[in-house]
Amino acid sequence: MTSNTTKFRLLYLPRLALESVLSNFDHLERFEFSTCSKRCKLVVKLLRNGCSEIDVQLNHRVTSVTVSSGSKFKECTWFHLFNAPGCGNHQVLTLNGRTIRMTNNLRNVCFYCSGGLTVDTKSLVDHLAETFRVPIKILEFEMDYFDHYRDFVQCFPKCDILRISGVCPISEEDITYLKEHVEHNHFYKNGNPQ
Repeated sequence: MTSNTTKFRLLYLPRLALESVLSNFDHLERFEFSTCSKRCKLVVKLLRNGCSEIDVQLNHRVTSVTVSSGSKFKECTWFHLFNAPGCGNHQVLTLNGRTIRMTNNLRNVCFYCSGGLTVDTKSLVDHLAETFRVPIKILEFEMDYFDHYRDFVQCFPKCDILRISGVCPISEEDITYLKEHVEHNHFYKNGNPQ
């Protein structure tokens, strides 16, 4: 059965009207809209979106990326990346030429990166940073059982705050490596400034 209604051409709205419509989108909706086409990404990029920071948290099982805005009442969207095929119904998404399977509910998005967690994490963070025009504020490495953390260091050469944490002792070699390879303004080890 086909619909007789005409399609609404969102991208053909005048600029102010389009900005008004997209200002009602939350971070997740803007992110999803930006992945539809190059033109959609450009439209979101040109918006005054109010995003204030991107935070990345890495450990041996999952990568979490948070996009937040606002100073008192923060709007946050969490992106979780798993190195697993996942199960159930997924949307298929292409970021910087990488095809990733995704599910979402409310403000949480799960990506299942069977093609390589490191590359897919970099693709997501690069897309978010470029689209929302904000740098990485906090980069955190949870070092327990995270033997391949150096694979991720090359993805994030710069951040404002570099944090490393772990229940197990963190070697001086690991600390030195991170401090030398990630340009940062502030450094914290297990929550304590260094």
